[in-house]
Amino acid sequence: MAVVMEPTGPAWLPIAVFFSTRGHAVYRVSSQKAADLRRFLSRHAKSNGIDADTLARLPLVDPDGLTPLTLPTGERAASDRRVRACDRLTMQAAEPKVRLKDLVRQLMPLTPLTGDLGQADLAVLEQWADPRALLRLGKVELTAVIVTELRSSV
Repeated sequence: MAVVMEPTGPAWLPIAVFFSTRGHAVYRVSSQKAADLRRFLSRHAKSNGIDADTLARLPLVDPDGLTPLTLPTGERAASDRRVRACDRLTMQAAEPKVRLKDLVRQLMPLTPLTGDLGQADLAVLEQWADPRALLRLGKVELTAVIVTELRSSV
């Protein structure tokens, strides 16, 4: 028996493992191809029955579009999970920095903070977020603060 699955989220994997460990051939199909055939088969409705019918017909309509499922080893699966977690954490860490830079650009349209925000940038913004206060500080004092912050971060 062949099982055809559309990998739309993490829920499909345990089901694929269930069937493949019992000796069934498990195939993945492209979500785009499944959506195209689903749209063709049902012009105005979407239901689980239509989805099941679509996946059942895909081997007949486009047998080359099926990708045999190969389950990764435990070590590879663990590595994949770590890479995805690292990517998610990197994105979560970047979001506040992007937000902060956007706020700085709104507050000071001619800001010199165009690259990545470093410790010195954050120290200056922490103390002198108001552009008028930053102007009153003066170039010499500002340079001294930045140099001090850069030395302490090394």
